[in-house]
Amino acid sequence: MFRRGCCLYAHVARVTVDLTQALVERDLGSVQGGVEELVRNALDADAAVVSVHVDEDALGAVGSVRVVDDGDGMTPDEAMRAFGRYRESWKGAARTSRRRSRALLGRRGRGRYDAFAVGDIVVWDSVARAGDGSLTRTVVSGNRAELLVFEVDSQPAEPGAPIGTTVTVTGTHQKSLGLLRADVPARIAAALGAYLMRHPDARVEYRGTAVDPGLVQIRTDDPPVDAAADPQAVLQVVEWATAAKPRDAGQGLFLCAPDGRALHEVTDGLPWSDLPWTAYLRSAVFEGNAATLTFEHGAPEPVPAVLTAGLAALAAHLAGRADTDGARLLASWRDEGTYPYGRPPRNQVERAERGLFDEVALAASPVLRSTDKGGRGLSLRLLREAVEAAPSRLGRVLAQVVGLPENSLRDLNRLLDRTSLSAVVASASLAANRLDSLRGLETLLFDPGSRKQLLEREQLHRFLEDEAWVFGDEYAMTGSEIGLTEALRRHLKALGRDELLGTKATPVTTADGRSRRLDLMLTRTVAAGVGRLDHLVVEIKRPSLTLSASEVTQIEQYAHAVSHDEQFAGRDVRWDFVLVGNDMDDFVRDSVDSDGVRPRVSGKGAYRVRVLTWSQILASCRQRLEFVRSSLELQSGVADGLDYLRREHPDRLPQALSGGQDVAEAG
Repeated sequence: MFRRGCCLYAHVARVTVDLTQALVERDLGSVQGGVEELVRNALDADAAVVSVHVDEDALGAVGSVRVVDDGDGMTPDEAMRAFGRYRESWKGAARTSRRRSRALLGRRGRGRYDAFAVGDIVVWDSVARAGDGSLTRTVVSGNRAELLVFEVDSQPAEPGAPIGTTVTVTGTHQKSLGLLRADVPARIAAALGAYLMRHPDARVEYRGTAVDPGLVQIRTDDPPVDAAADPQAVLQVVEWATAAKPRDAGQGLFLCAPDGRALHEVTDGLPWSDLPWTAYLRSAVFEGNAATLTFEHGAPEPVPAVLTAGLAALAAHLAGRADTDGARLLASWRDEGTYPYGRPPRNQVERAERGLFDEVALAASPVLRSTDKGGRGLSLRLLREAVEAAPSRLGRVLAQVVGLPENSLRDLNRLLDRTSLSAVVASASLAANRLDSLRGLETLLFDPGSRKQLLEREQLHRFLEDEAWVFGDEYAMTGSEIGLTEALRRHLKALGRDELLGTKATPVTTADGRSRRLDLMLTRTVAAGVGRLDHLVVEIKRPSLTLSASEVTQIEQYAHAVSHDEQFAGRDVRWDFVLVGNDMDDFVRDSVDSDGVRPRVSGKGAYRVRVLTWSQILASCRQRLEFVRSSLELQSGVADGLDYLRREHPDRLPQALSGGQDVAEAG
């Protein structure tokens, strides 16, 4: 991604980013955003103190901006890597900071460029400890006129030099005058308040004044926690000022050490409230069992006992706070039946979506209160649709349908500028549906009642036709229940050999002369120089059948027929034949390798035969979805899977699942 130019002298190198100036210019943000990004980078480098200095010149303008930290600094090699890449960072693959294990604030790999929104010339002067224990000093210089070029000067640091980084920005722009405003610390608190509360070992100072999360808090309460396992456990609940709520604050419960350091965030199973709150549960139990906190209620005792007591105290506190004006108004809409949501949110994405809806609806409440029940219900439903489908259209809905005044619309636009839910909602909806689909498929295959009744062709095949992503996101359905000769026709069409489609093909049969039918045929195109075509043929057996030599022989006959028929020939074509069932006998299990691959039978061309269980396929699907699931904190249980089946595939369910009764967790 980067290349080094010739050295200017022994310890100076030039790093050139392989991009265009216009692309980087387009990404530059605001002046304050640039300062905030420098502070975030310092905190991610495990700084204990970050100080922002804004120096005025003789005319009262901003002469320079300096961000000084005592973090880990940059070695020359780290500087060459960091400044030679754009939108790439070591933080993208990391979960926490390197030394203090803090939550990471930046992952985009372009934060250093935001400094050029503050001024034209930026210098990073950094002292760090190298791998051999020696101190190195690295100075990186950049100019907005050449955003793609940085000079990196490295040399041994003076003995005793303090480790850390100072970023100096000069050539400041006129808009940097805003950095002299008295409310800047409060605005920085709005960006970093929740982080500073989670990590009390971090301190940010702005022009000599500590950035205090209390600047954006409405109130802080310490409700009592009845935890026999730790009588010293303390719960702190913070309510944020809605207009200045920290961007990294959401409804969540942080499990903390006694000194307030956040060790783990709980986001599922939380009590719901319309208030913008964040809670912190401090206990020595959590510090002593930090490695097990991710299991939450499944962790060894006494972690679950203290967590359960904290959640009970939190629920009681939020219930007592439900008499706030906004909460009362939302409750009144629920009581009259105009509030468009019928159940509490189930995950972080739904909570964010619901929070946005509530904020927008409350912003429009002066107008909504003046309408009758029918008009109010219609307006709230339209707002929900806009939030779910396209948050960017909320302003138009409020202006044209609800009739919100211009000044209120400006407030809303500021809210939406801080919200990027549309892409999140779309990707989360797809991921949630797929997780629910997996749960539903698992129930179809392993629930005792369903397993006995499930019909192979009429139900399981039809389900998989619509859920072909289970076999790979890149595959597309080519055919279901098609004969080998029809498979040839579709193969030729996928190859673009349209001139052969009009000719009469020789019927394709297995060695016994029979024209077999393929359960599912899927195809993908792999671009590798010249495009390669991959076909996947899936033979599905009912859940109650244990795969044996008879079923393996059947799938190998398909492979034999295709590999011996010249009509299927293609230089860049690969075939994958997969036999799938719930279980296999010992003969079959001993005849395949760890990936389910059978020994190659005779034939030409590139192909293989595999035998897999549904457990293996479901595990592979979950692995593909795990990053999105954990990032969006989505959960899917048996009830969610059943709901998905009954909603999306009502005519493909066995009698055991088609009613309203629940089933036990699938194995």
